[in-house]
Amino acid sequence: MNVSEPVYVTKYYYYIWRWQHDRTLTAEEHGDKKVYYAEEDLGDDERYSNKQCSYYLTFHDSEKDEDETYEVTKEQYKQVETGAGYTIVVDVDEITEIMPAE
Repeated sequence: MNVSEPVYVTKYYYYIWRWQHDRTLTAEEHGDKKVYYAEEDLGDDERYSNKQCSYYLTFHDSEKDEDETYEVTKEQYKQVETGAGYTIVVDVDEITEIMPAE
């Protein structure tokens, strides 16, 4: 005759919380060409992730009467002054050269 006895074992449940991207904060230029990261009050369940910096320049094309925005390197960004005139050379949606307008 086979007798079966119940097995009493503690059962555990785990919840794993993983960080996920929620939003991107954007900072504007402050005029002195220094990098400022956007600050925001974070909730108890939020944290800052890796801080990255991308530089964008917007140029007005007088022939087409349109504004064009390009992602540029830090060196290209630093050589441009707001409001000044420039001639740019673009190759496949990438600025290869920035020259002061004559």
